[in-house]
Amino acid sequence: SQGQRKSSNKLLVDGEIFFAIFLGVKGSTIRFIDPLEITEIITDSDDKEKVMFYKRNWADAQGASHTDYYRSINNMKGESAKDSFGVTVSETEDALIYHLAYNTISQRGNPLLLPALDWIKQYRRFLASRIAVMLALSRFAWKSKVKGGQTATDAIKAKTHQLEVAAGSQL
Repeated sequence: SQGQRKSSNKLLVDGEIFFAIFLGVKGSTIRFIDPLEITEIITDSDDKEKVMFYKRNWADAQGASHTDYYRSINNMKGESAKDSFGVTVSETEDALIYHLAYNTISQRGNPLLLPALDWIKQYRRFLASRIAVMLALSRFAWKSKVKGGQTATDAIKAKTHQLEVAAGSQL
């Protein structure tokens, strides 16, 4: 259940999951690939719906960059295809990719919060404006008459000179 929860959260936040099935002699290993690392989805030139390969640009723990091509689960035979630059892709890493896209219009998925992002941005601006108004109002002071004339007024000015008076405080 923990893996299902992790997969569900990744799907709702990123809008898509790339499961990599690394094939090995002793067995297979399944891992997630960050959607930002998948830089190109290579399809059949005659059929855009038939995904052949996934291009992955990633950096290892030492910071060295790598570019790998993985077969799609729809391309079990390893048929070649051309990428966006016209280069024929045929040899790949020994892995298969299963791509699960959520709320998709084209090849890539869309996160659950995508429609709300504009509203969130405007709400943040509203809150910033609201705080500015409240801070301005907190600096407002009521005028009142002071007994003692100019000397009493000068004494109050000297006490509060260059001090930020807390909102709602009394002198």
